[in-house]
Amino acid sequence: MVDDDRRPQRIAMGPLRPGDRVGRYIVRSKLGRGGMGVVYGAYDPLLGRRVALKLVRHRDTPENVEAHVDERLRREAQALARLAHPNVVSLYDVGTCDRGDYLALELVPGIDLDEWLRKGTHSWKEIVEVFLAAGRGLAAAHTAGLIHRDFKPANVIVGPHGHVTVVDFGLARSTELDTTVSNGPEGAQPQIHSDALLNTRLTGTNIIVGTRGYMAPEQLLGLSVGPRADQFSFCVALFEALYGRRPYPGKNAVETATSFANGIFEEPEDRRGVSGRLHEALRRGLSVEPDDRFPSMDALLAALRRGLPASRRRWLLAAALAATASISAGAGAWGHALLSDSAEPACDHAGSHAHETDPRR
Repeated sequence: MVDDDRRPQRIAMGPLRPGDRVGRYIVRSKLGRGGMGVVYGAYDPLLGRRVALKLVRHRDTPENVEAHVDERLRREAQALARLAHPNVVSLYDVGTCDRGDYLALELVPGIDLDEWLRKGTHSWKEIVEVFLAAGRGLAAAHTAGLIHRDFKPANVIVGPHGHVTVVDFGLARSTELDTTVSNGPEGAQPQIHSDALLNTRLTGTNIIVGTRGYMAPEQLLGLSVGPRADQFSFCVALFEALYGRRPYPGKNAVETATSFANGIFEEPEDRRGVSGRLHEALRRGLSVEPDDRFPSMDALLAALRRGLPASRRRWLLAAALAATASISAGAGAWGHALLSDSAEPACDHAGSHAHETDPRR
């Protein structure tokens, strides 16, 4: 991004077409579109690789909204530049053109986790293994001092060979920026009281970011959030994947907040073979009070692994060690991608992930 006095004037133009250029990148196809931008498949002739271009639309955009969009894109770029992990999408470049600001991202082949879950039949053990890989990406973000704040199946890509990538860090926030709401000891999580959940005005004027069905209670209230909010979102998504519905009922924000406030947790009628040990770990990660959850994402993942059969635990440990080795031994390769990391177009949600469904395209 550039300073305001150096920013080129944005030109109102139609959608990009194959062959158009954005910076040095040559557009090949449109991958997705959302409320704030478009994602294109493109080619980088300098490095000879394909990328996903996340382009923010500024056409007919009020000045205050444009500033918000710019800040969100800048936040995503800064977040991704701090991460280098096999389970997190990579950011290659950031720039500005006459059409707006853009990110050049790793083009991740595959389908999102929502689609993966709908396709075929997966055992509960296979589902947990995919989520554990995504969880390692979240844990890496937390280690880097970042909170994703919008973890959900649509922001996870499963590749053709089963590789899992967490994408869309547009709502990410540094833990250094967070302050606690409570007056408790340093590092304490904000306390969630039932009267606050019931009385908070959940309107469009509130600055609440994320996706309602997956938000932690403190996030839904617009309170300060920490890594345990990501933990809650992760557990909602895993619960839904295993049992076919979310744990706290609610068709809108008010109903969901009421479920949180009254402790209305709907246990699945059919556990579908899921081990009691794994279910209990999941239940703890879904605690309304942040302090009742696991102390870290790594602790949650360890508890979930213990809920798997011993043979799968050994396989997952080997996979995790291999991933750790690839980060160290491949520091050079990942370092190139380190100006790297992202997911999605400045498009919001629909079509937001920076991936393509056919890697041969």
